[in-house]
Amino acid sequence: MPAIKFPPLTVEDAVDYLQANMPPHYETQLTTTGKDDLSDLHYSLGAFASNVLGLWSGNDDLMESCRLASGNKDLDADDASMLIITRLWEKLNNQDNLGFAGDETFDEKEPVSVDEMLMSEVIQSEALANLLDRKGIISKKELREEMKRIKASMPNADRWRLNL
Repeated sequence: MPAIKFPPLTVEDAVDYLQANMPPHYETQLTTTGKDDLSDLHYSLGAFASNVLGLWSGNDDLMESCRLASGNKDLDADDASMLIITRLWEKLNNQDNLGFAGDETFDEKEPVSVDEMLMSEVIQSEALANLLDRKGIISKKELREEMKRIKASMPNADRWRLNL
């Protein structure tokens, strides 16, 4: 992991800095708070972020990065800290890269088709199998054998076709 820059000058650096340096109870709050409720952390984690990142005390480069990221040229330090906290929440909750079938803008409230859900499962399963095999944890042959064993133990196993 590269060294964490201080003071952070970009939103991404600020997220990394906070993740590495915030008290553990803030990380717990972020991983147990829903995205829609992040504003509840404004007076605690928001104030901590503003102070430690210098949002109120002259970190103009970080403020400019926040303004660019938000698209709001008039963004103030409070809103900048919430932008950073939201990005940190997304990172800690794996919302920055994961979605159905590679859709990085997945909306949990939007209905998805069975095909999309199945394709997402296929992609995730294939990625997991590849990683386990590549790291030498389990071979694809061992995985196929385990799939056969599980299938054989299922009721009406002959109904299900596996592409092995």
